[in-house]
Amino acid sequence: MNFEIELKAYYDDEDELRRKLESLGAVFVSRLEEEDVYFSHPSRDFAETGEAFRIRKSGNDFCFTYKGPRQSSGIKVREEIEFSIGDYSAAYAMIEKLSFMPRGRVKKVREIFNYSDFTICLDDVEEVGKFIEVEKIGSDKDVIEQEILVIAQKLGINRLEKRSYLTMLMDIKKNS
Repeated sequence: MNFEIELKAYYDDEDELRRKLESLGAVFVSRLEEEDVYFSHPSRDFAETGEAFRIRKSGNDFCFTYKGPRQSSGIKVREEIEFSIGDYSAAYAMIEKLSFMPRGRVKKVREIFNYSDFTICLDDVEEVGKFIEVEKIGSDKDVIEQEILVIAQKLGINRLEKRSYLTMLMDIKKNS
């Protein structure tokens, strides 16, 4: 079973962070606009179970993603199943026919970097803020978590955020 092992943090000084990414040897891959639509399940509460189901537009690519409940209290560790879809409109219509309802929409500009076998993303999330994510998909959770913490230390990442972008956005809207 593969897991998404991820650390997310706020950052303030983008120029300094970019210098650290360069000195680390991270390689810029792409800059994309992404839009995630999260759905609620017709018979169970994903907020209670810690699961997530979404459809993502990423540039000209589309995918379904299921994320299982968190398995760690520190860095986020979750089962992740993700696959490409060809027709966004048909996929969205199918989800609605199955009684899934849109729960929230997260829009962001994402810059993707590769470092070794890790993905590092700089996210500018609409209405929420700027974040860095360091992640790797794999099965050896403990080893990967320690490797991510080493990378975070090298990048000076220290303002960790455990909530999802959707949760942060919903909290902001609830408190407005």
